[in-house]
Amino acid sequence: MSTRNAKSRQWTSKERIALAFTGVLVMALGAGNLLQGKLHYQNYWHAPVFAPFALFVGVLIIFVAIKGRGF
Repeated sequence: MSTRNAKSRQWTSKERIALAFTGVLVMALGAGNLLQGKLHYQNYWHAPVFAPFALFVGVLIIFVAIKGRGF
């Protein structure tokens, strides 16, 4: 009977760069609206999004891209 390797594969550098770029885009949406003096903006289905929360989510995405799956 064979045993399975329990370790998950590591992300490639392209995947990490794409994830970090996504985080920067999310942060830019939140920061752009805050710089305009707006606390909320509408996403593509017209639901309100709290701009500081978008900044937090962007930072979280970048943190995950840097640390990878092993944290």
